[in-house]
Formats: sequence, C-alpha cells, structure tokens
Amino acid sequence: MIHTSFVSEAFGDFRPDGISEEDIRYGFPSDFVMSRNPDGTVRSYYESECWDYTPYSATPVKFYFYNRPKFEFLPDDIDGALRFRIVEECKRIFALFLYSADLQRRSLRGGEIRKPSSFKPYFSLLKAIAKAAARSGICLAEAHKSDQFSLALMSSIKSLNARQAGIFSAIIRSLALLNEYRYRNVPEIVSGKNRDKFFEAIQNRQDHIQSHVGIDRKATPLIPSRIISHYISGALDWIEFAEPYVNSVKDFFTEFYENPYFYMNDTRAFKKRCKEIYGDVDVPRFRSEMVIPHEKALKKYGLDQLLESLDIKIYQNAEIRRLRSFLRITQSCVRVLCHAFSGMRVSEVAMLSNDCLEWHDIPGLGRTPFLRGFTTKIEQYNYSKPTYWVTSHELDAAIRVGGKISRICEMFFLKSSKQKFDTVPLFPSVNPSMSDLDNHIHHNLPLFGVAATLSDINEHVVECRITEDDIRELEVFDMFRDWRNEESFEIGAAWPLATHQFRRSLAVYASKTGLVSLPSISVQFKHMSLSMTLLYGENASFAVNMIDKDHDDSHANQALFVEEFNQLLRVDQAINFNSNVIHASGRLSGGVGKIIQTLKDKDEMPEWLADRKETERRFIQGQQSYRETIVGGCANPNPCDKAGLGGISACPECEHSILGGDNGEKNEAYLRSLELSLEFMEAGTPAYEAVRQEVEKRRGIENVSD
Repeated sequence: MIHTSFVSEAFGDFRPDGISEEDIRYGFPSDFVMSRNPDGTVRSYYESECWDYTPYSATPVKFYFYNRPKFEFLPDDIDGALRFRIVEECKRIFALFLYSADLQRRSLRGGEIRKPSSFKPYFSLLKAIAKAAARSGICLAEAHKSDQFSLALMSSIKSLNARQAGIFSAIIRSLALLNEYRYRNVPEIVSGKNRDKFFEAIQNRQDHIQSHVGIDRKATPLIPSRIISHYISGALDWIEFAEPYVNSVKDFFTEFYENPYFYMNDTRAFKKRCKEIYGDVDVPRFRSEMVIPHEKALKKYGLDQLLESLDIKIYQNAEIRRLRSFLRITQSCVRVLCHAFSGMRVSEVAMLSNDCLEWHDIPGLGRTPFLRGFTTKIEQYNYSKPTYWVTSHELDAAIRVGGKISRICEMFFLKSSKQKFDTVPLFPSVNPSMSDLDNHIHHNLPLFGVAATLSDINEHVVECRITEDDIRELEVFDMFRDWRNEESFEIGAAWPLATHQFRRSLAVYASKTGLVSLPSISVQFKHMSLSMTLLYGENASFAVNMIDKDHDDSHANQALFVEEFNQLLRVDQAINFNSNVIHASGRLSGGVGKIIQTLKDKDEMPEWLADRKETERRFIQGQQSYRETIVGGCANPNPCDKAGLGGISACPECEHSILGGDNGEKNEAYLRSLELSLEFMEAGTPAYEAVRQEVEKRRGIENVSD
C-alpha cells in the first residue's frame, strides 16, 4: 500500500488513504480520502475542489482546483466540458506526484519531499500550464500535439527563476516516466521528440541565471497586440499632425538665428543676439520699429495655434521651451517607430544618422526600405561597422520629420542657421546646452535621452491601460509568469513601456506564430512580415552577406534577433503546412502540390509527411519550407525570382507551388481581384490584355477542376 511521502505512520488515524501500486496506475476513486482532521474525520476527498493538507503542516497548505477571490485556477470563460477535463487531468497528475511509488523511488528533485508545503511550487507551475492550455482551447492531453502551445511553453522558460527551472524540468521528467511505466490518462505535455530541446532550453536558462547571480532580471514581456497597435498608431498619427508644424518651427528658428529683431521683447537681449549672429563685430544701432515681438513672431509661422493645442506644462511666456518640448515629443514618436519596425536595440537606434533610411530594389519585394546603422563590437559604444535593418515604409514620413528636427537641433547647438555638419544624428538633444557633448566617431552633436522617449509617449501621445484581454494574451504566451500579481501589470495600470520590448514583439508578430491575436496589428506588420521572411530567412543572401559577412561578433546583436525570428518562422511554417497541405479539405495541384496529392491518393505518404512530429522536425531544422501565397502556397526555400507583374501570379506554373486544398477559395479571391483591376485599366492596352488573358486562363482551370 502506497502512502504519500510526507505523511508517516506517526500521524496514526488521521493519515490519508493509501492505494495499491496496481490501482494507482488506473486512477484514484472519487471518494479517495486525500486528507483527514486530527479526529479522523475526512477533510478532503479526491473529488473535492480543494485538497487541504493543513493538518500535516505547520502552515496552511491548500491546493485549490476552482476559482475563488484573488485566485484563478482556470479562466472564467472556459467552456464547461473543457474546464472539467483539465481539472481532472490536473488532479490526476498532482495525485501521482503525491503518491506514485515510481516517482518516490526516482524522486521528483533528487530526494523525497517531506513537507506538503514543498509541493506548492509544483502545483503553481502545473496550474500555469493548465491555464495556458485552456486559453489555447486544448486539454493537457492535447498539449504535446499542439505546435502553438509547444512554442508558447518554450518561450515561457525565459521567465523561470532558478528554482522554477529545476521544478519544471522535474515535471517534464516525471510525466515522461509515468508514461514510460504505462500509467493511464497521464498527459505528456511535452512530446518525446521535443523533450531534449526543452531540457536544453531549461539548462540554458539555469546557466544564464547562474552567470547573473545577484541580478534580478525578468524576461522582456511581449507587448500585447492591442497595446502595440495603439502605440504604433498613436505615434504615426502624431507624426502626421506634427510634420507641417516641424517645417514651421524650422523656418521660425532659421529667422531667429538670422534676424536679431525677431522674437524680441527685451531690448537688453539685443546685443547678445547680435553677437551670436554677427560674431565679434560692432553691434548695429537698435531700431525699435524693426522689432518683431513674441506673439507676432509665433503668429507669422502659425505656431501660436500649435502652442494652444499642446498640453505641455511650461512656465508662462516660455514659448521657446514649449517648442523644444514639441520637437522632443515628436522625436520620441520617431524613435518608437524605429524600434517597432526594425528590432534594433536602444543603443543602435541612438546612433542612426538623419539620412539613415535607404531604399533598395529587392527581387520579390520591389523597392524596400532599410535603416542604415552601425554595429557594436566588444565595447558597448564602439560602433564601427555599418549594417542594414529591413524596415517598414511607414517609417518614411517619420524619418523625414526626424531629419528636419535634427537640423533644427543643429541650429540650437551651433546657434546658427548657416553652419552645417556633414553628418548629424537622427536623435540629437533638443537642449544641447543641458547635455554633455559626448562626441562619437559618427556624430558631432549630443544625443537625445532615452528616458524621455517613454515619458513623452505615455504622457502626450497615447497612454495604454492594461485590460483583462491583455493579461490573458500574456498568460498564453508566457504562462509561468505570475502576471496578475505583478504590480507593474495590474489591470487598469498604464503599460510599463520599455523600448527593448519592441524587439521581441516584432520577432513574434512578424513571424505570425499564431500564439497571439494579430488582427489589430495586421496592417502595421503585413509588409514587415514579408520583407523579414525574404531577407532574414534561411538561405537569404541578405542575411548571409550582410549580417554574417565579417565572421566575427560585430553583428552579434542583429544575428540573435534574426535567429529568434527564424525559429518562430519555422514553427509557423510547420503549423500552416500541416493545416493547409497535409490536412487540406480539397485536392492539391501545382508543382509540389500534385506530387503530394498523388502520394495521398496512393496512400504512400513518406514518414516526414505522415508523421506530424517528423514534419515539424524537418521545418525546425530548415530541411523543409512553406509559405502562403496569393493563390496557395510555395515550398521554395529561396526568395522567389518569378514574381509576376501587374498583379498576375506566376505560381500556377511554378514547380514549387502548392495550390488548391481549400476548395478554390484563394483562387476565387485572386480572380475577383484581377477582374476588379480590369475595371480601372484602359481596354486594349498590353497590361489590360495580359490581365484579361490571365482571368480567362484561371477560369478555365477552375472549370476543369470542377
């Protein structure tokens, strides 16, 4: 008869029930006594919603399998049937942790657990896994089969502390052992083929913690899709609002540094202004009729309206300071967009030049925007090698506005509108007299303070308050982190924005992992997803020739970002391939599609197609590729050199294409788009005829397949 390890015979009549080694393999009866009171009466049964082990401990020890105030076991909106099954799975697993002789002999963590309170961290991690599975709409028995869930579980390891990492490893090993010994109805959670990868990730996490002893660092949170959408949209809206005023501010300060009478209310400042403008020469005689006072100067360039519209708390009659604040807020918006649309680190964005945006013709993408920056090499601030980051066309206006502001800051620093540096940073300080000039090998102006970016965005542009939906999204993606009990992430609190959060978020959203809700940011990241896939993906010449061209650690930061993106991308490819091709509802066509359909018809599917785990492994190792196209899918691992013109797709005749499988939905949508384009084209032109012939051709193929 097996008893739980922490309740010895010394407890006498109020010991929990025991169970035989044979019976425990099949399950616990609902009336199995989990704990008793000192008088021998039952305190909790297996079927109870709470297993209360307080009588066996010096402190209260209760394991709740239901929701109560300030304690959520599973989300309230989870379907009743799914909720019941997950609760039963958790009870089965946890009861085996308490009772299994096989686990007691092998131990959960290198020795028998003698106190019921020692099981609390095991229960907490199990609860986090269960909650994430429920959010994903699956039970624990299905978890090891879900690519999305496995990726979320892997991502969550970054949030574990040293003790949790060891316990999580013990949980995976214990579930594997129980399945090996053929215990019934025990979820694996992590599949056998993925287990080594998880143990490696856990070991890496433990090594990282060990190398940062004394440093309390939590993993960078993913910015929820709703919140990042608000930040990006808010910054873009501010740029659109600010651009005409930035032009006016530039004209205003140009005259300010050229005309000593401009913006002049105090005649005592006339001599000082003349010296700044004319240098050490005789100051001209003051002529009061030439004075342009503050109000008139501002109105001349329409800046009185700007100052009235801004809620910037500055002392009265301090318009210059308020204009500087306006410029700084606009810089903050440009900076946030650079982070959001590149994945660059704070120090890398800081060193961008005002002419950093370049456009290059890329096969399959057309004219594509890049940010030209500099890499770090060994020393933190020793930027010496240029590098390129693919970015979004959304940055065009932002960089243009930021470049104008950088030239205004140049005037502030030189106190002149005529002197110019050859190169200026994109983000110089708007208050150069208040900044230490720390010249860099690339720039001659003091740089903009990073801290100002975050306060400016939250105070003046958009303040995003955390909602219940945001927390739920975080709980799926990073399930081991106790989001609800972290003060920084309280519902109703402002999101604790940090610029490095954009780096991780871009990798996740651009790879379209399926772990998070994407509709709210689909517009912003649509082009980034395609560009990053073609330029940063496996075998992409850009990644090979630019990011790794020096064969040293110069591009290490960029390479790490690219590798993280590719890992997420490979998982996403496997998910889409499994859904759209292997389990397609219709017949497949196209170059590769026909081959796979023939294998399906003959029931001769090779192992890598028939075995979902083997399929996933090939994608993760880069042996197989798949991406969706306008008319279906493509198995070409390299950038496409057959992109059609005028909206016409070359996919149907391509050897790499995988078409059909969706009962013609994509083909019909493609045809509708071509037919719509004909309405806006001039009949008889070569372009019109090409599109018309494509429509007839595709309609013919469609009729044949019907």
